[in-house]
Amino acid sequence: MRLVEILSITCDNASCNDTMIDTLSELLEHFPGAAHRTRCFAHILNLVAKSVIRQFDVAKGEADGALSSAEKALQDLADGVDLEGLVAQGEEEVEDDAIEDNRNEEGWVDE
Repeated sequence: MRLVEILSITCDNASCNDTMIDTLSELLEHFPGAAHRTRCFAHILNLVAKSVIRQFDVAKGEADGALSSAEKALQDLADGVDLEGLVAQGEEEVEDDAIEDNRNEEGWVDE
């Protein structure tokens, strides 16, 4: 008979995994049980992220009102902004960056 040693078991926080660890500690004499259970860090991080994001959820009954107020706030911010001018300015910056990328050490532009 081969002796198999298990250093640790990594699993998520489900209660069925607690049962599995307890059962393994009963079946395997060299497995200490809960002391060698590692909870999955990615799963814990996911649960934490969901609980933080949940604070910003809007109740289903208030979703339309919240969206309307958000749209109004965005419209208020956009009043007086020259969107066409900003788009044109952004396109000019992209073209200038492209010319800069094509210049060699002497300042010549590759075309």
